[in-house]
Order: sequence, then C-alpha cells, then structure tokens
Amino acid sequence: MGKEDNMWYFFTPRDKKYPKGTRLDRAAGNGYWKVTGVKKDVMLKNVKVGFKTSLVFYEGKSPNGKKSDWLMHEFNVEAPPKKAYRNNIKLDDWVLCRVYMKLNKAKKLKASNQSHDVNQVQE
Repeated sequence: MGKEDNMWYFFTPRDKKYPKGTRLDRAAGNGYWKVTGVKKDVMLKNVKVGFKTSLVFYEGKSPNGKKSDWLMHEFNVEAPPKKAYRNNIKLDDWVLCRVYMKLNKAKKLKASNQSHDVNQVQE
C-alpha cells in the first residue's frame, strides 16, 4: 500500500459560520477542523494559481477538543470564476480537500493490520 492509498480527495462547499459573517464553519461530525500555520501559495509556471491551507482535526468541542492525527489540506483557486452554475452555486464556494493521517500513525496502523492478518492466516 503506497502513500496515496492513505489519502482521500474530495470537493466540499465552504460554508459560513454565520450568514452575514466571513468566518468559515469547519465543524465535522464529532469535532472540528482547526487551521494550522499560514496559507501557502500554489504556483504553476511562476504564476500564483491559488493557495493551500493546512488543518488538523480535533475531537470534541472547541476550545477543549483533543487533537487527532488526521490532517487536511484545503486548496483554493486564487481568482475563481464568479459565474453562477446549477442551483446558484458558484465555483468559488467550493474547495478541494486532501485528508490523510500523519505518516507515523498510518504506518503503525498498517503494521498492526498486517500482523493481525498474518495471525489469522496461520490459525
């Protein structure tokens, strides 16, 4: 299993926390995604085409959530088209996300699963 097998990509809308506000709602299931670090530029042939934001998943409610080993990169287009599409959704309301587990935790889980599989075969 390669590194790519432990990553998931998906598009998701960028919902606002409050209808007239600018803060984004990053609540998810039993926790929330918290931004870490600074936005990094995404370049193509020396032209900035967007930016990447790094996030960590916390279980529970803010500010007392427990940090997990799940990470997400959120990719935004720098100058998205403003044309409305089906259901009045604009392309700039969506982001591409890449979710994965920290490499050291993913390796431990993989090793644990493989040793469990070997034990089942030998029995």
